[in-house]
Amino acid sequence: MRFLRFILLLTSMLLLANLAWAIDLGGLADNALTPVSGLAAAANKILILIGVGLLAAGVVRYFEHRRSPGQVHMSQVMIVVVLGLVLIGVAYVGSLSEGGHIANEKLMQRRA
Repeated sequence: MRFLRFILLLTSMLLLANLAWAIDLGGLADNALTPVSGLAAAANKILILIGVGLLAAGVVRYFEHRRSPGQVHMSQVMIVVVLGLVLIGVAYVGSLSEGGHIANEKLMQRRA
């Protein structure tokens, strides 16, 4: 809980520091969105790591199930694997939407 409070405090301090340097409303919006894009990229990487970890745990649980089906049920294996795939899928969709946003910005810069 203390770590979460520290992260929230640090993020709010960074946002306030960026907002202090903004001159107009457009600069304010640009400075406020810069840390958010970094957090989104970090969240994507964390989702992929957790998803791969869950897939690896699913494989380990599957081999434990083969060794002793009474202790580890197949439903546990399926749930862990499905959750891993969902997390990787969410990260993939997030990276696609982020990539589309960046491509749209580059296209708008070329037109200007």
